[in-house]
Amino acid sequence: MPSFLDIRHLDTHDSRQAFPLIQSLLPSLTLDEWLEFVDALSLLPQPRASGVIAAYNGRGYIHGLFSYAVRADLAHGRILEVDNFVAFEFPDARGVTRELADAMDRLAVDYGCRAIHVDLPERSLAPAAADPLVAVFKERGHSRHRLGLCKQL
Repeated sequence: MPSFLDIRHLDTHDSRQAFPLIQSLLPSLTLDEWLEFVDALSLLPQPRASGVIAAYNGRGYIHGLFSYAVRADLAHGRILEVDNFVAFEFPDARGVTRELADAMDRLAVDYGCRAIHVDLPERSLAPAAADPLVAVFKERGHSRHRLGLCKQL
């Protein structure tokens, strides 16, 4: 099935357009914090080992995104670590999520990664049947393998 989305690195001039999507995931995030985050990733030396991937429709609107970093992991070796995953889906469709998940696979292969670690929002702790986001990742071979905790300082 041909894609209606263009999956690519978020253009820094599109950072403001992407803000409502990321703010749906992180409501307390300010625009300045988001712009600073994207700018910091775009200033890293090329080739990028981290960044923000966005799903653009044919009119240039962003329907989803995730941030990523390539790093070493004791259990899996070189990994693609993904977080800040958000997708705006049309009712009863998971096309944006699927295309972004496929983009993760391509990135991992391009970087020679042995695994992909995806950090999903807390709402995704429900059983896969209750969260369509988790269901899409499970369809693509992902499985839960650990519990992440956070202590804010």
